[in-house]
Amino acid sequence: SIFSRGEENFDERLNSFRTTIESQSAVKSTALTSNLIGTGITFRGITPEGFSSEDNMFVANLEADYDFFETFDVKLVAGRTFNREVGSDPIDGVVVNETAVSEFKWGSAEQALGRTIDLEGRKAKVIGVIEDFNFNALTTPISALVISMGERYPLLSIRLLNANTQENIELLRSNWNKLFPEKTFEFFFLDERLDNQYRSYQNFGTIILYFTFIAVLISCLGVYGLILFVVQRKVKEIGVRKVLGSSVPAILKLIFMEFTWLILIAFVVAVPFSLYLITMWFENFIYHTSVDPFTYLLSFGIVLLTVGLTVYYNAYKAAAANPVTSLRSE
Repeated sequence: SIFSRGEENFDERLNSFRTTIESQSAVKSTALTSNLIGTGITFRGITPEGFSSEDNMFVANLEADYDFFETFDVKLVAGRTFNREVGSDPIDGVVVNETAVSEFKWGSAEQALGRTIDLEGRKAKVIGVIEDFNFNALTTPISALVISMGERYPLLSIRLLNANTQENIELLRSNWNKLFPEKTFEFFFLDERLDNQYRSYQNFGTIILYFTFIAVLISCLGVYGLILFVVQRKVKEIGVRKVLGSSVPAILKLIFMEFTWLILIAFVVAVPFSLYLITMWFENFIYHTSVDPFTYLLSFGIVLLTVGLTVYYNAYKAAAANPVTSLRSE
């Protein structure tokens, strides 16, 4: 995308620029829009057919030119998009998305064709219906969208065909400087802009991952120390049980079960709390994964395995040792 502000004779020079670059093999298509897709669309007051003026509603209104739908690969469901051969399209033609058809209670996409919309005093007719797509941030649901044509557009989007990025940029820059020598060539890639938009969430996730690793490490050290302490306290008890005929596996199982109850209590407290935090975090996103119960079962199993191995490592020597030695030392 190339960002530009309105200037004298800007439209004529911009059209020349588009014509020039569209003749290049590296450029598939170009489109003019009023807003940047994926970051937010201007809302305007409209009155759809079937609603009274008192039922005026605010919906997203994107102004775009003829080539918007091809450039952004927007799928058509019914009707048609803007056509250069239809002179009335820039005046009273609008294209709506499927959510708009549903919210306006117009029935099917085909039934929506020909319906009228009062667009802030201008009567417009629906000429096409498109599939829903995310024109706003992913933290908001897809809402009704009305696409109309405008007189001037602040954004020119260019869809490239190949991955020769630097070569393509230099080509665009050269053509731009010929027509706009007084204006700096300013551009950005839409995918990078959208990636930066959600980078804070990625950074937050990375921070959480690091702190989780530290917390798990500290917990493992704590469990190891606690088991070691308990085993040392039970040396005499282990010796007595050995004398009375207890086997090594039975003694290990007894110690392990003591920690199993602690793990169960910890999970009973931790699982609801973690579900609450996850649910609160998911409320920031319309699209999110679900919480799989298997994840908690797997975590529980890993903790049990870790504790079991730690108990075996620390308690086996005491359980396998000659009970006479431990009783004599006591």
